[in-house]
Amino acid sequence: MKDLIGAGLVPATIARLDPSHAQRLQGFVAAIRERVKSVPLKHRDETGFRIRGKTQWLHIASSARLTYLPGVPKRGRRKRCPGHNLALRLQNHRQDVRRFVTNLDVPFTNNQAEQDARMMKLKQKISGGCRGQEGAEDFAVIRS
Repeated sequence: MKDLIGAGLVPATIARLDPSHAQRLQGFVAAIRERVKSVPLKHRDETGFRIRGKTQWLHIASSARLTYLPGVPKRGRRKRCPGHNLALRLQNHRQDVRRFVTNLDVPFTNNQAEQDARMMKLKQKISGGCRGQEGAEDFAVIRS
């Protein structure tokens, strides 16, 4: 902002803006959610996101053109041996994991959803995450 208008903004000012923007975007985000639900090919992922110093799971659902970040991150799972969750998912979702072999419209990678999570990870890297649940929800709404 300082480069554009010659006045700097403190982080607290920006944080106070988020709730009003998030509230105004609720209808738009609901429409995004419905559009993403209706497309035949969805990209899904989850990423750890720090809220009040604790890692919680933020889920991502996107299409080729739209991204939906549900407003309430979920708490993490209990810790297991490395690779255990992956082995369980591969076993429990065998058809979904192999779908790209039988349906050429399904990409081999999950890059779309991972790219959609980048801004959340960048926020965490720069500021350490969000101070509270409400701020995390507002940020997710605005990023959708």
